[in-house]
Amino acid sequence: MTAIDRFDSWLSEAIAPQLRARGYRKSLSTFHRRGSEGWAVINFQKSRFGTRDDVRFYVNVGVTLDRLLARGGLDPTH
Repeated sequence: MTAIDRFDSWLSEAIAPQLRARGYRKSLSTFHRRGSEGWAVINFQKSRFGTRDDVRFYVNVGVTLDRLLARGGLDPTH
């Protein structure tokens, strides 16, 4: 099993259930949750500098408020 396989298993078996239990939905390596006033997003991004034996990754976190999306002319429900 490569480091990438272990990373994918860790994400699916350890992280995903914890985030799903908190209302997040998963799409590839990104989890998103709709709150009462906006969105929360957590993304696990693999680095291109990893190797077969070593996976480096970043955790990107984002939030936005509906009123900011609407102000920019975007539909906050999508």
